[in-house]
Amino acid sequence: MSFLQRLFSGKTHRIFKWLATDMHSHLLPGIDDGSPDMPTTLHYLTELEALGYQKVITTPHVMRELYPNKPNDIKALAAKVNEEITAAGLKIKLEASAEYMLDDGFDALLENDQLIPIANRYVLVEMSYVAPTLNYENTIFKIQAQGLIPILAHPERYNYLSMNDFERIKSLGCLLQVNLLSLVGYYGKHTQAMGQQLVQNKQASFLGTDLHHSRHLEALKGISSHSKLVRLIENTEWLNAKL
Repeated sequence: MSFLQRLFSGKTHRIFKWLATDMHSHLLPGIDDGSPDMPTTLHYLTELEALGYQKVITTPHVMRELYPNKPNDIKALAAKVNEEITAAGLKIKLEASAEYMLDDGFDALLENDQLIPIANRYVLVEMSYVAPTLNYENTIFKIQAQGLIPILAHPERYNYLSMNDFERIKSLGCLLQVNLLSLVGYYGKHTQAMGQQLVQNKQASFLGTDLHHSRHLEALKGISSHSKLVRLIENTEWLNAKL
């Protein structure tokens, strides 16, 4: 039995220690469709620490119409959460970035230096689940022109994209982040198949929880029972631990 199989078998305690950092979640209280309040945020962080995460880079939505969150507001709220982390005696570290919708407001944010990059170099972006963003390839180039590296969040959840599209996106210099819960069928069989294929083909560079609510948390705890998932990911080198 391999190290990771022993780590995952029959228990949930610190099952993600090897991954070290979660770089996609919605844990800042009351700022988007994630954690509604500070007690819930602290509960989620306590549970993530118990699952083995040493760092969380939380990524609230930034959408022009629905969640027009500003960098200063995100940073100020993250500072408050860190004060509560210290007061609660948690060891987990929290940093804040954002998940940016590629909408008609994104270019202005990019041009006016209004982004909060992950680890000062990566920008997590998403598209609508209905249709791709127009000229998204050009936006990828614009992000790179600013010296940043784009990461496409949960590509497996965009039903209009094919494996050929993913290869094209990767060739443009955009990295891919797969949701852990996609790999166990949380979002459906099609999404699961696409996510697993991205991992099998070593096209994904990051894994994320995309944690929004308690149902996500309970599903994450259940990953320990998925032996096929262990075999799928144990030989893959993820960039999470380098953040």
